[in-house]
Amino acid sequence: TIDEVLGLNLDADLVVLSACSSGRGALEPGDGLGGLVNAFLYAGSAGVLATLWPIEDRHAAAMMETFYREIGRGQRPVFALGTARTGAIARAPDLGAATARDAGLQMRGMGGITGEGGPRPERPLRGGARRVDPFFWAAWVLNGAVGDLFE
Repeated sequence: TIDEVLGLNLDADLVVLSACSSGRGALEPGDGLGGLVNAFLYAGSAGVLATLWPIEDRHAAAMMETFYREIGRGQRPVFALGTARTGAIARAPDLGAATARDAGLQMRGMGGITGEGGPRPERPLRGGARRVDPFFWAAWVLNGAVGDLFE
């Protein structure tokens, strides 16, 4: 829980919260935006990588594999995330050859994965395909000092 995290005394360079919507907090009157990200920063982590909307397991696994590989090579988190994002863009399915599930996920757009019976706001295709849909790569955000390009 947030209370448990606030009780920690961390000395961490980076905490990764790669679960669905882990970077979204709640607006608390008088406290501002509260959530796990702020709790880990308060507890002593220099940075937190978290997601802003529901993510699909296959794409999350591929993103994190690339991110950790780049961190292992000595890349700073901001550049490792950039490499993971460009890899996700390269892997994003072309709707012409995508599975029905991938095509459905792409067409749902930035709002995240909706329930099967929920609304499916379709976004127009550009040039017959949407290979670079931010749904697949833009959910991950760095918070704290690790996102600074000038450290």
